[in-house]
Amino acid sequence: MLFSYYLCLLQNVEFTMARWDIPFGFYFFYFDVLS
Repeated sequence: MLFSYYLCLLQNVEFTMARWDIPFGFYFFYFDVLS
């Protein structure tokens, strides 16, 4: 669920958040696994 939300959010701010793509990707990945 969070992953799908992240993908949707990423598409909207892809150019702005390009630098944070991988860091936020790992953050949401671990957050989803731990929760």
